[in-house]
Amino acid sequence: MKFDGFSFPHPVLGIKDDIEGVSSVDEIKLDEMSNSDNYILNIKYKLSNIDLEEMITKKSAFFHCELNCSSTLFRKSYLSDTSHHEIWIPKDYVRDKVELLFTLISTHAFSNYQNSKAHCDFLNFKFDIDNGDVLAYLGKGYFIAGISYHKLKAVSSFMEIEKGENETGDYNVILDNPKILIKLSKNDYIKYCDSRIGKNRECATIFHSSIVLPTLIHALYQLTINDDLKDKSWAIQIFNRLDNDELFIGLSLNEDNILKISQLILGMPIERLLNDLYFQLNTKTDTDN
Repeated sequence: MKFDGFSFPHPVLGIKDDIEGVSSVDEIKLDEMSNSDNYILNIKYKLSNIDLEEMITKKSAFFHCELNCSSTLFRKSYLSDTSHHEIWIPKDYVRDKVELLFTLISTHAFSNYQNSKAHCDFLNFKFDIDNGDVLAYLGKGYFIAGISYHKLKAVSSFMEIEKGENETGDYNVILDNPKILIKLSKNDYIKYCDSRIGKNRECATIFHSSIVLPTLIHALYQLTINDDLKDKSWAIQIFNRLDNDELFIGLSLNEDNILKISQLILGMPIERLLNDLYFQLNTKTDTDN
């Protein structure tokens, strides 16, 4: 359910100034490590309205979290009769961005609903409430399923390579996608898929420096000038790492920091490449001698 511009037939806390009070989410914590089969989502709600608090005590209203994953089409509602809400979500059911909507809903139908803190426009009006009607809006949230920010150094977690349409010459980057997509020409893709290249650890630094790094630099630059990309899974994963990894303390995503951020995300690929080349040259010299 989308709440922007939505009108209810009864006063709702958290929508415009319908009802005086506080309704929000204090905290959202995701535990993806302690259980191998489930994500454990812990939510703390904040509600301040005497009439709605009384309804919760009488179990006439429950906190409600609606979970929606557009990647897997999984959608489910979870209820809690306390302000501390623990939700277990099977990991196989969700992928990429998982959206959360928080409300307070009625648990049964009743008549003559009034709220003592309602706006004066609702004075002397009574309302019929159905089971599941929204009584308070507490906000929205999201989490990213399928990857932790500290795994972002694995290129495959945010970038993919596919075969393009042309035989030669192609090198296209597509950002309007859950992952950053690189399309190589058919000839180049065949060479990339050769196990001596694509799956060769010794080629990893060359691959990172020559293909992945410039692609990531381009993607991050586009991210700074195009707000429509910020909802893509690859972008959200990058923002998560920038927010949570101490490597990026003091580094905001802007044009001046793109080169440094790109290098840090990929584990300093140019430095690793030069170290590898230096080691190989020294090894060759020692062998020749």
